[in-house]
Formats: sequence, structure tokens, C-alpha cells
Amino acid sequence: MKRILFVTTRNILTSSGELRLIKNRAEFLYSEYGIATDFIAIQTPDRIAAANKENINSGGTIKAFPAKFSNPFQSISSYRCAYKEVENDVLTGKYSTLVFSGNGLESWAKRIKRVSNIKVLYDIHGANEDLVEVARKSGFIKKCILNLLYYKQTFCEKKYLSYADGALVVTKALEEYTRKRYKLSERFKFYIIPCATSSLGIENGEYQEYRRKYRQKYGIKDDEVAFIYSGGISPWQCIEETIEVYRKLQSQIKQKSKLLIFSFNIDAIKHLLEGIEVIHDRYSPDELSKALCAGDYAFLLRQDNLTNNVAFPNKFLEYVQGGMKIITTPYVYEISQQVQDFEFGILYDFSTNLSNIVDYIDKRTDCHEYDKEYVDKVLIYNSFSTRTKELALDIMENETQK
Repeated sequence: MKRILFVTTRNILTSSGELRLIKNRAEFLYSEYGIATDFIAIQTPDRIAAANKENINSGGTIKAFPAKFSNPFQSISSYRCAYKEVENDVLTGKYSTLVFSGNGLESWAKRIKRVSNIKVLYDIHGANEDLVEVARKSGFIKKCILNLLYYKQTFCEKKYLSYADGALVVTKALEEYTRKRYKLSERFKFYIIPCATSSLGIENGEYQEYRRKYRQKYGIKDDEVAFIYSGGISPWQCIEETIEVYRKLQSQIKQKSKLLIFSFNIDAIKHLLEGIEVIHDRYSPDELSKALCAGDYAFLLRQDNLTNNVAFPNKFLEYVQGGMKIITTPYVYEISQQVQDFEFGILYDFSTNLSNIVDYIDKRTDCHEYDKEYVDKVLIYNSFSTRTKELALDIMENETQK
């Protein structure tokens, strides 16, 4: 059996964006190539004890080590125990590839390479600058902690990243940023794998059924335009800007419209919704993919900063699968490029008026039609079938060389 040992401090136990990427990728490698993944996770005790933990069906096991980060001694002990477990597992010879994902593991590649020639990869979801972005909007103590964490992580990555053989990243922009920032050699290999959904869109009959069901549920008439925002309400997700853009569009476009917000955190933004009719709901990931079929346009707005420049928001492909056109900004480089290349949305840069978007919406006569051909084209381009092939072949080659 071809196996990966995946070691992480990221949340892979309860629902989160980072879990979605790690889980979907591992499950695809197992189902498509027979490459199993065992997980060693350093997690907070409340996540380990959570009743709503998710399963990862990747043909392996999950060993969790509790680390309460407010208790440094206990955390240090957990890290030591986890590293010893990793080293022992690697020395059994049953793994062809070792992946490190998350903070605090940067030096482990060097330590492992002293005892084994196993292929080592880092799983990089974004730039460390997201800590700085959050710090800017935080109180004094939290700001100090986040800035110290940023400098510590950056120092460790500069010192240790080159000991690995390569990295998993979500965009070409993140590869270019990482290679340049840490002066990595050409032998250091990158695998660009965003968080994919299904490789193909919903069948037309099913789509029409879901669309009818959920538009009827929310009282959306056939001649009304439905705008959707799905996700959290953190400042970096631009929920406030999204509501303001919709508020202006509502009064400028020719057709009547409704705004649907699918989020678990609606109470925190109710003060932003005065004067507009908003439909709010919450769904599990499986049910959400059906509910999104009610929409015509999806908001994916982000500000211009490094964190967003190199990111690949998970929501993007969920919106595409729902058959919607995307209203996004030029600042998530991969997404904005695909929106232009595949012609399935429009860009907005915050600094101009909304006339281009208004014209785009008013001139469209097909907003209620589901173009499965275009949906499939985008999903296949970003699919695990397309993006994991090189990684899978390299893992299988490593296996034959053991």
C-alpha cells in the first residue's frame, strides 16, 4: 500500500476551510490512486473532545496529541511526543512521503532527513502575512503576539524550508512568492493543488430541481435576480463591503432582486442589514451545494493585500458549481484570472462606480440558464483529477524506489 504520513497543527478534526482542503485532497488520492494517508495531529483538547468531528476517509488513521497553547509546558510535551511518533513511523519504512502542515513544524524536515531519505513536503495554504493583516485590526496584546508569531514563522521557514523536497500550494502566485521569498533552488518542487469540489457540474435536471426547490423556499420569483454571499463574517471576507455593493446594485439594476446570506454568524452583522431585505440560512456542506443553485450572482470580494493575492478561496468553486456568475475583485490573482479567461463573471476594484456591473447584469438574458459546459470546464481545470496527477505519480515513483 502506498502511504503518506501527514503531520499537522491545522484543524483537521472539526469543520473549517483548512480541513476541507486537506480532507478532500487526501480522500481523492485514496479513491483514485490507492494512496492512503495516516494523520498525526497536534490539536487543542476541545477539538479532540468535540462531538461533531468530521471523518477523513483516506484509508488511514488519525492520532491526535492534545496541546493547550495557553499551557506552554503541556504543549512542548505534546510536540515532543508527536515528533517521536513521527520519527518512529518513518523508520518503519511503510511511508513513501511525509507531509508537514501548519506552524511549529518547520524544523522537523531537517531532523527527519538526518535519519531517513523519505520524501518530505510542506503543505502551504497561504502567506504568513495574514498574521500581520489580522494584527493590524487587533488589540495591543493580541497584536504583539501575532507579530511575534509572524517573525518567528518567517525566520523558521527561511532557515528550514530548503531541507524539504517540495511543497503543496494552492496557487501559482503562492509558488512564486514562496520560491522568491525563501530563495529556494530549482530542485525544490511545487505542486499547485487548490481545494476542489466535484470534477463535473451538477446534471441539468438535478440543477433545475434544486433551483426550483430553493427559490420557492425563499420566495424568489422567476423574474427576480438572486445574489448570494456564502461564508463567514470576518473582516477579510469583506462582508460589510459586500452588503454595501448589493445595497447600491439593488437600486440601480432593472430587475427586482434579493440577497441571500448563507452563514453561521449572521447575528454579528444584523446592524449592517438595515433597509434591505436579506434572506439568511445555514447549511452543511452537502446541502449548501444544492441551495447555491438558487442564485444568479455570487459575491467574492477581497481587498488588495498579499494574503489575498496568493490565495484560492474555497468558495470560488462552490459558486461555480452552483452555476452562478462571480462578482469578484482583481486582488485574488488566480480567481480574477480565471474569471476573465473563462468569461464567467466581472471584476470590481472598490474605487470605481458600479456602472460596469449594472450594465453586465442588465444586458444578460441568460442569467436563469445553467451552462453545464462552462461549469464543467472550470471544475475540470481546477479538479483534483487534473491537479493531483503529478503528485500521485511522484508518490508512486517514490514507492517503487524504496
